[in-house]
Amino acid sequence: MKKKLIVLILAILAPALCFITPAFRSAAVLDSKSGDIPAFLSSASNIAALDGAETRIIIKTHGNGRLDPLSAESSAEGVDGLHIFQYASKAEADYALSYYSALPFVRWAEFDTVIDALSGTGISEPGESRSAPASAQADSYVYSSWGAEYMGIPAYADYLRSIGGQALTEIVVAVADSGIDVSHPWFAGRIAGGGKNLSTSEVSSGPEYQDDNGHGTHVAGIICDLTLPNVKILPIKILNAQGTAAVSSLISSIYYTEMKKSEGLNIRALNFSLALETPSTSNAQKMLSEAIKRLFEEDVLTVSAAGNAGADVSGFTPGNIDCAITVSWVKLNTVTNSFVLSSGSNYGVYIDFAAPGESILSAKLGGGTVYMSGTSMATPHVSALVALLLSEAGNNFSAKQVESLLRYYAVDIGAAGKDPSFGYGFATAGAAYVWQALSPDELGLGAENQQSPELSPPEPDSSAPSASGSLPGLLPDGSARNGIAPGYAVGIVYAFLGLTLAAAILLKYRKRQNNGMLP
Repeated sequence: MKKKLIVLILAILAPALCFITPAFRSAAVLDSKSGDIPAFLSSASNIAALDGAETRIIIKTHGNGRLDPLSAESSAEGVDGLHIFQYASKAEADYALSYYSALPFVRWAEFDTVIDALSGTGISEPGESRSAPASAQADSYVYSSWGAEYMGIPAYADYLRSIGGQALTEIVVAVADSGIDVSHPWFAGRIAGGGKNLSTSEVSSGPEYQDDNGHGTHVAGIICDLTLPNVKILPIKILNAQGTAAVSSLISSIYYTEMKKSEGLNIRALNFSLALETPSTSNAQKMLSEAIKRLFEEDVLTVSAAGNAGADVSGFTPGNIDCAITVSWVKLNTVTNSFVLSSGSNYGVYIDFAAPGESILSAKLGGGTVYMSGTSMATPHVSALVALLLSEAGNNFSAKQVESLLRYYAVDIGAAGKDPSFGYGFATAGAAYVWQALSPDELGLGAENQQSPELSPPEPDSSAPSASGSLPGLLPDGSARNGIAPGYAVGIVYAFLGLTLAAAILLKYRKRQNNGMLP
């Protein structure tokens, strides 16, 4: 009878042990709040240098603490519930993925992904000999991009020059790409303090963001070509020599942008001349969406390429994120002197603006210039426009107001209103330099317009915990309350009930034993 009683008690306590054992292990590492972005980025850059995305896991938790990395050889975590773990083997990574996916405070866990971010970008050589954009201070400057004239940029640049350099604010555009060629004369005096390598490329000499592909040099060159010297480039290298990038590096580049802005750089735009084939329902897209929304709230506009697959942009990130400005690629029909959407450009409801992307002349890796085509080339035209609109001292518009300005001056070149090919229209500076003569309401900057549903960031993820810490056992910052994680709390409840029931059974057994009813 005693053996049967012991078996019964163990059967009652077994469910509690199932919850307590894994949860206790993880609870112990979810009890510390951490938000050290520099430390996270230092670890993330080390992981990014490893060519092993197939054994790398990205985890998103409801808490902001640290997880037990199991057998991970490298890890980066502690910011916004983001954890990146690198394992030595696929077997270890598979086990870790199963383990973390089962934890109750883990929102999701998945393998990192490496993508060819530059698919469809066209290159034709040779380019032409052009003077460095720094000479744009001179009235005689000849723009390398044929799109400058059509966008009204020379007229606006003339206005900015007329008010003098002292009246211009330094504006920084972060360019997350393959880096830049620091020795190219186009970038003399145009590189902001900082720069980061988050790619698998090893830079043997020069700054860590030295370009070894050429794409980033061309993209950054377009921004320098279309702006004045008050506009600087913050190079963030996420693409390697082959033009591939990991999703984790893309996410880390946003954190780096946030960090440099908090350190005092006046970053107002983040340029992503790349597109990852990632549906809007994917976990990676959701994480990028949260990060880009946060940038928007900090008045940094994310300007993204639509992609070059000739497909619906809803399947490509970051272009399929509401808070991003998504740019399609147009070319000029010289017969009709009108713009047409390139057959290679993506399209759809996420398109915000169209810009020149066909045969754009810009800086070439190793010196000189080269023609390139694609939404990658169209995107920096809009980033440059954002920088120009903010260049005049006093034009400290919010991200929402800048987007309103872009819409106000866009030229509708397709179906009336917003359309899937050109969005709100062809991006221009228009008569932006005389905005002072217009009322805020005419510009769409009035208080009643600033809350337009079209311009509002997406709603927070309804599945996320509230700020009050609605998940059992978690504090508002997501840390475990007194080291108790949700699964551990459930285990304690089971244990309490089990022990109570076991005690009742034991007392009844003793009573019967005392009454002589049992041996």
